[in-house]
Amino acid sequence: MATIDEIARRANVSKTTVSFVINGKPGVSEATANLVRAVMAELDYVPSVLAQRFASRRSLAVALIAQSYPSVFHDPRHAEIVDAVYSTLEDRDYSLVLGTSNKRFLEERRHIKILRSGQVDGLLLLEPTLDQDYLADLAEQNAPVVIINGEGCHLGLAAVRTNDTVVGRIAAEHLLSLGHRRIGFIDGGRSHQSAIDRALEFQRLLALAACPLDPRRIFHGEINTSEITGRDGCRAILEHMPDTTAIFCCNDTMALNALDAAREMNVDVPGRLSLLGVDDHPTSIACRPQLSSIRQPSYDIAKEATEMLLARLQAPRNGDHQPVTRLLPPALVPRDSTAPPAR
Repeated sequence: MATIDEIARRANVSKTTVSFVINGKPGVSEATANLVRAVMAELDYVPSVLAQRFASRRSLAVALIAQSYPSVFHDPRHAEIVDAVYSTLEDRDYSLVLGTSNKRFLEERRHIKILRSGQVDGLLLLEPTLDQDYLADLAEQNAPVVIINGEGCHLGLAAVRTNDTVVGRIAAEHLLSLGHRRIGFIDGGRSHQSAIDRALEFQRLLALAACPLDPRRIFHGEINTSEITGRDGCRAILEHMPDTTAIFCCNDTMALNALDAAREMNVDVPGRLSLLGVDDHPTSIACRPQLSSIRQPSYDIAKEATEMLLARLQAPRNGDHQPVTRLLPPALVPRDSTAPPAR
């Protein structure tokens, strides 16, 4: 196996020059760097990852910390996010570490420890809730952190997420355009900014269209318990307001479970009831009827968040890092579960 000494002799340069080229440090002319790279290729030299980490004083690893709830990594949308993060890191020779913000993680303040110990260089936080105190910890430390599909600008943390105000707008416009006026809503709670933004805009547009949401057609649930929320929400709305012709669900998991509840109640979808979800979950096309949904660009969000974090890791450590929130656009995917209301 070729060594740095051998590369230096063959290229007629110093070992320091070879080391600078391998580790991407400045101070070497482009011509010399190209010569060294050509010799490395000729000798089939593969740099030691450990040596690179030692030289750069970095772990060349990033942790993706997800919320702690049972199905967090079972959700196909989250699998898509992990795939985007992993692929983006792999292209830059970074490793990925997975974790969840469970009770032990928070009590032991592992979010601070793994950064201080050098186990990882930065953190990607997957959909943290607004009430998680460890976000403030990270903000106080000026830690290299980017939030995926969440909000942290109020704390000084960067984030990339779906424009959820537009999600609420699309949902209202779609159901109104079909002719629905007796519309229900299964809410996602107040612990996620995404759920708050969707609810506010959805209700605002219905009010502007002179058909404000009747409180009896609203079921207040939680995104973290979407399976139960979807089933219970659909039942409650139809039992209290059986003339409801459409329900907007805060995500696809809620909508799919609402569809099951409607079947159990012998309510035809979409003949008697239209259902609309959010995410464009892969199972949306596996059910019957296929679920109308609002697609989140999950892969693009995760990729951009990872690139944002890597850019910060390459910037000066004492640089001024202004909090940035980037919003990516959603898109309506109409399918069979929404239709004009029956006469």
